[in-house]
Amino acid sequence: MKKVLFALIVLSLILSSCKSTEKLLREGHYDEAVNISVKKLQRNPSNEKQANILKMAYPKAVQKDMERIKFLKQEGQPSSWDEIYNLYVKLKKRQDLVETVTPVNAGGTQVKFAHVDYDPLIIDAKNHAAQYHYAMGQHLMKQNNRYAFRKAYQEFSKAKFYNPAYLDINNLMAQCLANGTTYVLLKPVNKTIYRLPNDYLQNLVNFPLDKLNSQWIIYQNRDDGKTNYDVIVYVVLKAANITADKEIEKDYTETKKIQTGYFIKRDANGHTVLDSNGNPVKLPKYSTVSCQVREFQQIKIATIIGELQYYDTQSGQIVKTVPISAEHRFFNAYATANGNMKACSDRTRNMLDNRPVAFPHNIDMIIAAGQTLKDVIWQALVDNRYFLTRKY
Repeated sequence: MKKVLFALIVLSLILSSCKSTEKLLREGHYDEAVNISVKKLQRNPSNEKQANILKMAYPKAVQKDMERIKFLKQEGQPSSWDEIYNLYVKLKKRQDLVETVTPVNAGGTQVKFAHVDYDPLIIDAKNHAAQYHYAMGQHLMKQNNRYAFRKAYQEFSKAKFYNPAYLDINNLMAQCLANGTTYVLLKPVNKTIYRLPNDYLQNLVNFPLDKLNSQWIIYQNRDDGKTNYDVIVYVVLKAANITADKEIEKDYTETKKIQTGYFIKRDANGHTVLDSNGNPVKLPKYSTVSCQVREFQQIKIATIIGELQYYDTQSGQIVKTVPISAEHRFFNAYATANGNMKACSDRTRNMLDNRPVAFPHNIDMIIAAGQTLKDVIWQALVDNRYFLTRKY
C-alpha cells in the first residue's frame, strides 16, 4: 500500500510539473512555450503538434521583445540600454535554440524562420550602455564623497562589462575604490596604572584582518603613516583590578568504608556454610576509616576593564562605545592529612602531591589575561562590523 501511495505521489508531481504548450501559448507565455516545444522536437522531430506550437509561439515571442525594444528606444531614456541589450541577447539565444530543430514539418508544410543577424544590434546596445554607465560614473565622481565614489565604481564596473577597453576605465575604478573605501585603524591605549609592554598592547589587535575587511571597509592594526583613517577604533584598557594574595585554609574529615578482612558465614544453627566445592563461604568485613585533612587554597584574580571607542576622525566625535572585560584567575590548592590515607578522596590525594607556590606579580596577572582579552576584543569587532558597514 505504501509503495502504491508513493508511486501516486511521484506521478502527481510529474504531471503537475508538466506544462501544456497549448495552454502556455494561449496565456501568452511564448518564451516558455518555445522552450518546451523545442525540447520535445529535439526528442521527436516528427512531432507535428509541437511544430505547430513553435510555428505560432516563436514569432509572437520575437514580436513581443521587438515591440518592447521599439518602445524603449522611442522613450529615449539612456538608462534603458541595459534592458535593450538584454532583450537583443535574449532574441539571439532564442533564435539559436530554435534553429537547432528548424526547419520543422507543421501540417505538411515545412516551416523555417528568417535568420536575423542580431550581433550588430547587440554591439550597438553594448556601446550605448557602456557610454551611459561611463557618463554616470563620471557624474558621480564629481560629487566627491565616499558614497558617490562607491556608486561610481559600480557604474564603471557595468561599463567595463560592456566594453573592457573603454577609455581609462581601470584607472577610474581604482580612483573610486581608493576614495570610496573607509579605512579603520585599531589602536590600543593603556590607561591603567600599570606600565604594560608595547608588544603586549600591540598583540591585543594583531588579528587576521582579512576576516573583518570588506570591499569598502579596510582595517589596519598599525598606522602606516600615509593612510588617512576615517575611523580609529581605540582599544582602551581603562582599569586593571587585582585582588590581594589570598590563602584560604579549611579543615575537614574524610571517611570511607573499606574492607578490612572477612568472616565465615554460618547458618542459623551456627554451622559453617560451605560452597559447592565444600569450602567455607567467606563474607567481606568492612570498617569505616577516617582522615583529618587541612586544605589550603591560593587565589588571586585579575580583571581588566575597558572599551572599544569608535572615533570618527572627520567629526572628531566618538560615535560608538563597546564595553570589554577579561579575567584571569590564579588558583593553587594543596593539602596535608593525618590519619588513615585510605579514607582520602582522589581530589585530596592530588592535593597532597601539590606544594605551595609563590603568588604571581600583578603585571604577570595582567599579561596572563591578555589572550582572553584579545578574544573578547576580536568578538566585539566582529559583532560590530556591520555598524561600520551601515554608517560608513
